[in-house]
Amino acid sequence: GFMGHAQEPLLFQFARAHPKGLILLDELDKAHPEIHDYFLQVFDQGTARDSHGHEVDFRQMIFIATCTILVDEKERRMGFITPQASNPTQSMWQQRKSLQGVFRPEFLARFHRIIPFQSLTEEHFNRVCSQQFETFSMGSRSKAGISLSMDEETRRAITRHCMEGDEGVRGFLRRLKQVLFISINHNLMHAGSGMMKVLFQDGQAVLSHES
Repeated sequence: GFMGHAQEPLLFQFARAHPKGLILLDELDKAHPEIHDYFLQVFDQGTARDSHGHEVDFRQMIFIATCTILVDEKERRMGFITPQASNPTQSMWQQRKSLQGVFRPEFLARFHRIIPFQSLTEEHFNRVCSQQFETFSMGSRSKAGISLSMDEETRRAITRHCMEGDEGVRGFLRRLKQVLFISINHNLMHAGSGMMKVLFQDGQAVLSHES
């Protein structure tokens, strides 16, 4: 909790060390309403007191809150406005209405802007896959002397496979680690050195010597 502990909470420690810092309140809609009330006081007064009565200044801090409010039950998109929305104004109204079902109006009024994010497309996930693979391949080249390559068709096949389940970026990265990097690591133990090409077969990445 924020009060009643002998050790100063991390929130206060951070605010003292970084008086002009940024605080991310991730998935704030899942927090207890008393947490909302606590931050409402912080936003109103700009300060708070720790368990020893010492004042902590938040007036120069930037707060960003994220939430997973369900907007479109059919699309199963939480907190996002899809780029294909035919009426963005209506979608914004639905978003705000959903927020008001969780947060008190006076709490929402303390935020300068409410920004709906667009859903990630296959192209976005494909770029994530490319970046993750590039980082991994640099490591394999420096540590094991093996150069890895992956063509566009293979990368897109892996991307589509890892997007199944619609679990967002975290789910995508979890599946990508299992499907691509753990599989490659297993293959690297028997690969020797040189140039290897990544293929995608039966839901797993495999390595093949480049000719």
